[in-house]
Amino acid sequence: MRYLPFAVLAIAMIYTLVDCVRSDGGHVRAMPKAAWFLVILILPVVGIVLWFLFGRPQTVTASAPISRPLAPDDDPRFLSDLAERRRRERAAQQAAERAAQQRAAQQSAAEPTQTPDADRPVDDTVRDQHPDRNGRNPAQGSAGTGPDEITGS
Repeated sequence: MRYLPFAVLAIAMIYTLVDCVRSDGGHVRAMPKAAWFLVILILPVVGIVLWFLFGRPQTVTASAPISRPLAPDDDPRFLSDLAERRRRERAAQQAAERAAQQRAAQQSAAEPTQTPDADRPVDDTVRDQHPDRNGRNPAQGSAGTGPDEITGS
């Protein structure tokens, strides 16, 4: 318990010395930083009090405007850019839809109308001339390579 005042003084002195060293030399008041450092070391209690009253740089007052970055929803330029981007995207989407409708209209105009001919008989010869999935024509029988699957010859 009897060492507590010395411990508090040592902590305050270390804090004050670090504060003195880290402060900007151009903003230190009354004396240069080196002189303040010596005053704090030579006169510990008085030096600490004098540093905080007369030497330490003053903080920014509330009257000075602080420039801080704006959040995106607070920035008027961001909001106007966002609205412009949405307007352009909407216009591009509408133009794409109109182009798709025009292409569909042109395709339907270019294609002949196909009406089912119910009274016309289906021509089986046309259907048989188309090859199946394996490239063979079912109307011609097997592909002709190797023995016939049915007769074995």
